[in-house]
Amino acid sequence: MSNLKLSLDLLGLENVKKAYSIANNAIYFNDNSDYLTALYEICKVLNPQVDTEQIGNSFIDDEIL
Repeated sequence: MSNLKLSLDLLGLENVKKAYSIANNAIYFNDNSDYLTALYEICKVLNPQVDTEQIGNSFIDDEIL
């Protein structure tokens, strides 16, 4: 289980929560693509409460969304 705090309160917008987990997981797998910076920024925009150092450091399972 991830220790990343998902404190998204977005009026029940499950698609936005899913977008955050997809972006985070792409950073987690770190395949050196050109999208890493953009995905990092998406994570920060979607979940500004998360500590910068936590993004991409753990896998977010669908079960914790």
